[in-house]
Amino acid sequence: MRGFRADIEGLRAVAVVAVLGFHAAVPGMAGGYVGVDVFFVMSGFLITGQVMRRSGFSLAEFYARRARRILPAASVVLLFTGVATWAWLPPLRQQDVAYDLLTAALNGGNWRFVADQTNYLAASRAPSPLLHYWSLGVEEQFYVMWAPLVLLAIVAARKRNSSVRRFVLAEVLLLSVVSFALSLHWTHTSAPLAYMGSPSRAWQFGAGAILAVILDGRSVDQNPSGQKRNGLNRVRIAAGFVGAALIIAATVTYDSKTPYPGTAALLPVIGTILVLFAGAGEYPKFSISGLLANKAPRAIGRLSFALYLWHWPILVLVQARWGDLRWELAATLAAASAIPAYATMRLVEQPLRFSKLITEVPRRGMAIGAIAVMLPLAAGLAVGTGAARTLGDAQPFDIRTLPAAAAAGPHLLAAPAADRTGGPTTPTPAQARKDFPPDGDCEVAPAVAISEPCLFIPAPAETSDSTQTPIQTPTQTPTPTGLVRDPNPP
Repeated sequence: MRGFRADIEGLRAVAVVAVLGFHAAVPGMAGGYVGVDVFFVMSGFLITGQVMRRSGFSLAEFYARRARRILPAASVVLLFTGVATWAWLPPLRQQDVAYDLLTAALNGGNWRFVADQTNYLAASRAPSPLLHYWSLGVEEQFYVMWAPLVLLAIVAARKRNSSVRRFVLAEVLLLSVVSFALSLHWTHTSAPLAYMGSPSRAWQFGAGAILAVILDGRSVDQNPSGQKRNGLNRVRIAAGFVGAALIIAATVTYDSKTPYPGTAALLPVIGTILVLFAGAGEYPKFSISGLLANKAPRAIGRLSFALYLWHWPILVLVQARWGDLRWELAATLAAASAIPAYATMRLVEQPLRFSKLITEVPRRGMAIGAIAVMLPLAAGLAVGTGAARTLGDAQPFDIRTLPAAAAAGPHLLAAPAADRTGGPTTPTPAQARKDFPPDGDCEVAPAVAISEPCLFIPAPAETSDSTQTPIQTPTQTPTPTGLVRDPNPP
């Protein structure tokens, strides 16, 4: 495993294009959400490799490097989204996005969306322009946890004069098995938690980490020359094509009905592992690794982080402003998001990431990260405060205190504009959103697909007429799909 691998930069392009195609509802890319899994495996592989390779590894330097790499660009998109939300969206959505801004800035957006998606009252809300930050939250939580755990295993192994590789591998395997078991369980009991929860995604980082430990900082070509090496080269080349085929198969064949992550996530995870293994040594030009190392995939790969950050807010905000988008327009907008992404990469991400002044002392990088967190926090508070002021005081009210001649809702909708009053409404929009009639026994957990029969008329008295039966309906939980229909994309 070399320090820099051009094929991994190209693999980032495959992952981000899959995600963009899924979010734009491009035909044939209904399973493009697996691009996030590819990113997770790559992160586990690269981070674990860094820890294993570096002697005198510094956690402070590691966290400072992560802060410079991720937080400034993420902050720029959060600030843009806050301003656009204030300018374009109605107060109710402003209030929702304000909470999203706060949690995304603190890298806990995945837990905010897990809670939101398991809430009945949120089931029909429009998608948040920051919903894609759930994966960034998972990655950041992984970075905080993973490096110290690997270091602890290394220290324990050295104290016992044991093999570092074996200690680290045992630790990673144990954590990955537990995480995979949680993923399987939650996929069938709590889909949002399985999809966006960091415990159920940790095994994907672990899969990449296992490969990094096995390679242990060496190229797989460090073997005797001759027939054995030629055979290994052929195995790696074949592994690359098989891995690429698995990722493409998942992208093309999976859709909103696929229980995910569950066992279905094994396909893109194994595919990514095979592609990473294929590029761990020398490779010919027309192998998968060679193709990924070309200039075009690498250019998109370098842009992938900023492109991932920018495309989703643009799609959601344009849709909120001008209505549902055809996939052709959505795909065009997703591609056009490369313009602000490139500007962010060149003007924010790269200057702060490679600045000699900032990189020479870890605390400077940490300070940059702290500023990048505080700015969107302030934006979230400002947007939320403004929305609350616009919506007005949401004090409880008694319907019996309303005027006797108050107009009913249907009358207000049918009346000419001149006949409508411009006064305050009761209940307020914020109260009305939560004003649902009790469902009683018809209310079931979001993970439940079908409820028990629900009576919507009084139960019939016992009569000899056997044809008189109550009306009943199943309650079904919608399954996530693409941009217009998807409340829960990656």
